[in-house]
Amino acid sequence: MAKFSDTIDLYDDQGKLLKSGVGLDKISPLSNPGILKLIGLTKRTVAINLGGAEAALKTGAIGKGQFIKGRELNLDLVANAAAIKEKVMKMVEVVPGDTEIKDFGGKLLLVTVPEARIAAAATYDAAITA
Repeated sequence: MAKFSDTIDLYDDQGKLLKSGVGLDKISPLSNPGILKLIGLTKRTVAINLGGAEAALKTGAIGKGQFIKGRELNLDLVANAAAIKEKVMKMVEVVPGDTEIKDFGGKLLLVTVPEARIAAAATYDAAITA
């Protein structure tokens, strides 16, 4: 018997009803391997906004409306995206082929950290600080 009597409706990306009256226990990561895989991927995925970092460094910005005057840095992060991607790969990769880095025009890198790093970490912060 289900722990909770609540049900939900599942829709696809276009808003079409896929299934109605699905019990909450059916989407629990404790019993649904697909949901567990999705959670694991979310924990392992890190976005590096090179364009945003470059803009913040140029102005010395450290938050909304906060700046460190005299600490502006003119670094071409976007222009050096390939080199940054290579260095990130070397730092994060555990065994060859276990890390994926997608480049979105040099302005954004999407890093999928290896499962081994997350499994060995006490928290998912390893993905953030890897």
